[in-house]
Amino acid sequence: MNEIESRLAAAMRARANDVEPEDEHAALDHITQRVNVNRRRGLALLSAAAAIVVVVGAIAFLNRDDGKNPQHITTATNPGDTTTTTTNTPPSVIPQFDEQAIWPFASSSQTFTTPEAAAKSFAVEYLGMRNARVGNACCSPDTAFVEIFPNDRSTAATVVHVRPRPHGDKPSDWIVTSADSDQITVDTPKPNDPLSSSLTISGKSVAFEATLGIQLRPLDSTTPVFQGNTNGGSTDMQPFSTTISPPATDQPLVLVVFEGDASGAGDMTKATVIPLSAAGAPQPTSFYAVTSSGDRVVLDFQGHVQRTLTAADEEFPVATTSLPSNVTGTLATLRGRFGTVAFFDGTNIASYNPTTNAQVKLVTPAAAPVTLDADESGRYLIWVDVNHDLWTWSGADPLKVGSGFNSAAW
Repeated sequence: MNEIESRLAAAMRARANDVEPEDEHAALDHITQRVNVNRRRGLALLSAAAAIVVVVGAIAFLNRDDGKNPQHITTATNPGDTTTTTTNTPPSVIPQFDEQAIWPFASSSQTFTTPEAAAKSFAVEYLGMRNARVGNACCSPDTAFVEIFPNDRSTAATVVHVRPRPHGDKPSDWIVTSADSDQITVDTPKPNDPLSSSLTISGKSVAFEATLGIQLRPLDSTTPVFQGNTNGGSTDMQPFSTTISPPATDQPLVLVVFEGDASGAGDMTKATVIPLSAAGAPQPTSFYAVTSSGDRVVLDFQGHVQRTLTAADEEFPVATTSLPSNVTGTLATLRGRFGTVAFFDGTNIASYNPTTNAQVKLVTPAAAPVTLDADESGRYLIWVDVNHDLWTWSGADPLKVGSGFNSAAW
């Protein structure tokens, strides 16, 4: 038994007298079984932070093919040489779920001093279990698993995964990161899997009349952007599988697979809740550029010329578009499957949603851009500013790639 497991076991023993059932040995066995079923998903969420890698720039040299002296494209060799602008990641980009709470909402002032309080609030307000009852819980300083039942009579548990808020000022401020029902096991997708235009949801379940509900919700919202259903088992655990088409969005979404409450006393009786990342296309490995000397080239991000463009080549494939009269800005470019438009509003690079008319700040550039482009997925932006510096952005701080450019595009 490792240290974490020892702490969890000790915590479970300490709480056995305070939780139902009254037999402490039965309580310990009960929650241990449920935690063992769900521990893999919980630990996967907790280990995500350890996988974050910080990438720094490299020196890039643009080798010209015309026999002239080589032109050097200057890039940063360490983070201290790079001009960056620190911005808060807005809700319309790609926050990391290891840093992000599903509950409470970022827009809320709610805080919870115990895992049980956070889990019950999540069940009542997010899942619609209006008569939710707290069952057993096991806790450590790093994480907690709390059983929630939809009412006093039900034996169908939803195990809510709770942990202290990362980097919070209050160590007792608990947040919800996911939830599992041992009667609704989801094999695909996994937590933090990227959304795609075709998303398969599969696993095993048992539910009333074999019917499972499926919702996709944005962060900070209980209003689904997708609703559907599928069938699993009605009297015992049976496989289910369905393929859906998520809406185009520049947000991560939360997948909720649930059994509806046939009694009408609540919305759900049990649920598995999984965070999903935004569209998962990889960052392009090359870009088109016009250097300050007027050469049109295709480069990779090590600065190697893949080829020099000629007069026979088409213009750069910038997905330009126009903004409506009520939106003030320039350099409008389509953001692929996000269905939104990136543009420069005079201060920030922002996103405009033509469906809702919403405008969201994406990033504040170090200097005004003169060209702006988004890749096909919409996740990655590239621009050249008035100082001839080339920048890319994918949801965090902008990265200065090099200098000596007049324009660039994916």
